[in-house]
Amino acid sequence: MAKFEKGNTASKGRPRGAKGKNKLLSDDLTAEALKQLSAAVFSGEQWGVIEVLKRVSAPLKPVTDPLSLDGLMLQAKIDEFTLLEERIAALELTHEKH
Repeated sequence: MAKFEKGNTASKGRPRGAKGKNKLLSDDLTAEALKQLSAAVFSGEQWGVIEVLKRVSAPLKPVTDPLSLDGLMLQAKIDEFTLLEERIAALELTHEKH
């Protein structure tokens, strides 16, 4: 039997007229979800922005091995900035009390 001969059932696919996975949800439900996501993004909701960005661009991956010298230096700088932020916040709190 030839590969594309009529009645050939060798390759089973989705039956004609069957919905694909992306069409299992109703169009109205999908439209409503997109409308709510859009409203969340435009109102500044962080979760909405994150959801959109996750689908638009690939997540960033570290380019430096955390255990390399560069990675350890980077972590030390992050720790330094974190400590500075905490100290500044403590000073501002002390200043507000006086």
